[in-house]
Amino acid sequence: MRTSQAAQEQRQPPRLRSRSRTARPSKKKSQSASVTLPLMTNVIPAPQPPKQRSGRIPERLSEQADSEIRYQFQLLLSEKIYPTTANLLERLHAVHRDFPIQSQTTLRRHLHRIGFSYKSTTKVKILLDHVSFVAQRAKFYRKIDELRTADALIFYHDESWLNVGEEKKFIWVDDVDRGRIRKSDDKGSRIAISAMMNIDGFHLPSIGVFSCSKYHSVNAEYFFNWIEKAAFRLREDNGPRRRICIVVDNAPWHCELENDSKPAGRSWTKAAIKKWLRGHNVPFDELCSKAELLELALANRPVKRYKIDQVAIQYNVEIIRLPIKHCCLNPIELCWANLKDYVRKNNTHFRITDVHQLAAEFIAGYDGDASAKAIEHARKIENQFRVADRFVEEYVEPNLIDHISDDESDVSSEDDDSNN
Repeated sequence: MRTSQAAQEQRQPPRLRSRSRTARPSKKKSQSASVTLPLMTNVIPAPQPPKQRSGRIPERLSEQADSEIRYQFQLLLSEKIYPTTANLLERLHAVHRDFPIQSQTTLRRHLHRIGFSYKSTTKVKILLDHVSFVAQRAKFYRKIDELRTADALIFYHDESWLNVGEEKKFIWVDDVDRGRIRKSDDKGSRIAISAMMNIDGFHLPSIGVFSCSKYHSVNAEYFFNWIEKAAFRLREDNGPRRRICIVVDNAPWHCELENDSKPAGRSWTKAAIKKWLRGHNVPFDELCSKAELLELALANRPVKRYKIDQVAIQYNVEIIRLPIKHCCLNPIELCWANLKDYVRKNNTHFRITDVHQLAAEFIAGYDGDASAKAIEHARKIENQFRVADRFVEEYVEPNLIDHISDDESDVSSEDDDSNN
């Protein structure tokens, strides 16, 4: 090492040469080691791999998975079983072996996310659905019962999307993983389908299909035009006296408000909020702060009037909305699931024209028997929700302790209780 150091210093200018060459070598090992340090200046440290995040990637659930959690929760209640996270997780895995949630902790987090709270009764702690969802369901039951009693024509609407790269989810492969027809993981372009069905099947004249990108291009303007044409056609086909209703979900493009019923927003300026208050005949003090004005505006917000409701009523067609996050009550969701399964089994060339053709074949062949079964299934789920809501109202809520906070941060979990 000293020979190498000497040779290196000979090649350097005199002012950069180490003085250690003329110094007497020390007998101590620690000083000898300090002389060799300059030899390490040309050593490049080996690159370190980037630090990877520990733990599992957070699970993101689809709207259908959220709806399934809510349905199984209500099903347990209807069977007079307390829906603890352990019971609920066991039921979800019994029905769906590949359900993505694997732990009670993850399930509890998603329950809070979709509106459930954990409250204390005098005897046992149980999960309860948020009162806003219970109220929405009650309003929906009352309206749909009225329509059924009046023998109204009830159509269920929804949108769905199909990718060019739709393929079977499970396939057989050989020992070198050959067996997949699609050669790339890119899903490609896709088509959007806007349709409605009733007890007789799909309403073919109103079906709208168009190509779009991966960012689906259904918007309020498109749906406004679609609902106007569909309402006109329904009234033309069924005469002026027949009661007709279209059930829709709460997608943003279904819920655009009329300008005069839009509430003031926090992003508005103080002057804009004052203008809104004057326009709605709400008195206020000119010296109020923006926060006070906004609070006053929200307390006096007008009744919601949706644009699509106003255009449908011109043709004497009613619009009712499903409760938020309750797609399991919409029978057309089962149609879409069957449609996608049909396309995935038969889409082998992965061309947009083939996807169009396969979708058209399925919709044309979806007859009244299939529709009746889908509607019957949705009615069964609806009845289980009714039983569960009635059970909570009659047996659970009377025993609640109202002073317990609904905030999940103030309430201990059942897992914590079980560990104590």
